Amino acid sequence: MLTACSSSTSSTSTGTAHDRTVTVPNVVGLPATTAELELSESGLRLSGNPTGAGTVIAQNPPAGLRLASGSGVTLQVAPTEPTVPAVATCSTSQLQLTLDRVVPGLAQQPGAFFRLTNESSATCMLDGYPTLQPISPSGQAIGVAVRNGGSYQIADPGPRPVVLTPSSSAYFGYGWSDVTQPEGSTAGCVNTAEVKSIPPGSQAPLGARAQLPSVCPGGDPSVTAVAPEPAFTTAGSPAKP
Repeated sequence: MLTACSSSTSSTSTGTAHDRTVTVPNVVGLPATTAELELSESGLRLSGNPTGAGTVIAQNPPAGLRLASGSGVTLQVAPTEPTVPAVATCSTSQLQLTLDRVVPGLAQQPGAFFRLTNESSATCMLDGYPTLQPISPSGQAIGVAVRNGGSYQIADPGPRPVVLTPSSSAYFGYGWSDVTQPEGSTAGCVNTAEVKSIPPGSQAPLGARAQLPSVCPGGDPSVTAVAPEPAFTTAGSPAKP
């Protein structure tokens, strides 16, 4: 920060402009260009280098002080924050859904990780929970109500914005029971052939081949929020989807 500068001129009987004193205006909070104009209109000048287009956060000398006309005032200017363009929500047309891996059953609770990859040339964002619908080999939707949250093996990292640059991926987990509840039988359970999923913020579904074993009605299936790969754990341990 530059130090205050004031020109000192001695008073003479000629009554020139530099013999007059003026009051320093308060320019804190003003845009630098406006502050410079106000100083000039008050009979003062900006001391030091050009200040740019930010907002004045301090001035020296302070407002209210009387200076000889033509004296300099130093301004401290906060830099203007760069404008960061908003990242649009990923559309279904930008994304590819694939089964990343199946987590083997533990206490009759298997799981799976799915990957959403940005196949477009534009950066986009995902935030929240996808839907997931298991599909049988005959092409019929398997009648299970999937809730948002974690499962026995896959912890839910919770919703958070995930920015996907081109070719990068985000993940979500799916957990289910491979027996009916509370009977504990496999009656009515079906192996899937594929899944349909609507990414958060979208309306159209994506499909992916996914052979998931023994998805059962009433098995309390759940789907996690979309998150980066390091956010997931399985059964309390870090999990690489």
